[in-house]
Amino acid sequence: MVQAVMTIAAEDDAPRAKGRSSLMRSPQFSSFIILLVLLAVFAVADANFLSPLNISNMMAFLPEL
Repeated sequence: MVQAVMTIAAEDDAPRAKGRSSLMRSPQFSSFIILLVLLAVFAVADANFLSPLNISNMMAFLPEL
C-alpha cells in the first residue's frame, strides 16, 4: 500500500519537475532572474533607487523585456 502511494506521488511529481526544468531554461525566465538580481544590487547600492518616480519608470519599460 505504501509502495503504491509512493509510486503515485512520484508519477505526479514527474511532469511538474520536467515543466520546471524547461521553464528555468527559457530565455524569459533567465531575463527575469537577471532583472531581479540587478534590482537588488542597485537597491542596496543606492537608497534612492526605489523612489516612486524610479519605480514608475521601471514599470514603464518592463513590458519591453
